[in-house]
Amino acid sequence: MYQRGFTIIETMLFLAITGVLVVAILAGSGVAINQQRYHDSVNSFASLLEAQYADVTAVHNDRGATWKCSDTGGLAVSATGGDSRGASQCDLLGQVVRSTDGSTVTIDPVIGHNETAALAATDDVTALRAMSMQSLGSLDPSQIQSQQLEWGAKLVNSDGSPVQFSILIVKSPLSGTIRTFATSGSSAGTLGLNALVSDANLRKDLSLCVDPQGLMATGVGMNGVELLPGSASSAGVRITGANAC
Repeated sequence: MYQRGFTIIETMLFLAITGVLVVAILAGSGVAINQQRYHDSVNSFASLLEAQYADVTAVHNDRGATWKCSDTGGLAVSATGGDSRGASQCDLLGQVVRSTDGSTVTIDPVIGHNETAALAATDDVTALRAMSMQSLGSLDPSQIQSQQLEWGAKLVNSDGSPVQFSILIVKSPLSGTIRTFATSGSSAGTLGLNALVSDANLRKDLSLCVDPQGLMATGVGMNGVELLPGSASSAGVRITGANAC
C-alpha cells in the first residue's frame, strides 16, 4: 500500500518552527542566567559588608613580628624586634571599607593608640578621634584585601556615575560598642580615618546602587545595598529592591 510522507514544504516548516522555538528557549535561558548573575553580585556585596561586623567582633591579629606600637610613635617596623601579640600599646579597632571606582572594594584593618586619652573622653566619637587611628595597609600593603564586584557589576550613584565611598566599622574603646561611620562623594574613597569619624557620618544613611553593566536589559530598575545610620551589627545592611535606585 502506498504511504504518503511529508512534503519538502512541510519539512521546511517543521524545521523553521523548531528553530524559532530553540532560539526563544536559548534567549530566555540567557536572560534568566544574567538576572541570576546580577542578583549574585548584589548579594555578594551585601554579604561582604555584613562579614566586616563579624570580623570586628571576632578580632584576628596577624600583624608582623617586627611591628612595634606605642602611644607616642604609633605603629612602626622595628629593626630590633616587635612587640608580642597582645603586648603592644595599640588596639585593633576594626576595618575600613573603601572604593574609589565603584568596581573594586578594599578592606583594610584599623588600629589605634593613645588609649589613655580615649578613655578620658565623654563620647565614642571623641574617644575614637583621640585614638590616632592608622590602617595596617599604610604600613604593609599586603594587609589590604581587594575584591571586585562579581560579574562585572559596578557601584554607582543615582545618576549612573561610579561612586566613591568609605565605611569605617570600629569598636569604641570607651563603650565597647561597634560604631559605623560612612560617607560617599568626591574623594570619599580616600578620606582620612580621623576625618571620617564624625557625628554626621555616624548618622549617615549610605545607599549604593549596583549597576548590572549589561547583565540586565536597558531600563530595568537597579537594586541597591543600603547601610542604615548608626549600624552596630550586620542587621544594618539591607538589599533594596528594583527601582530603588
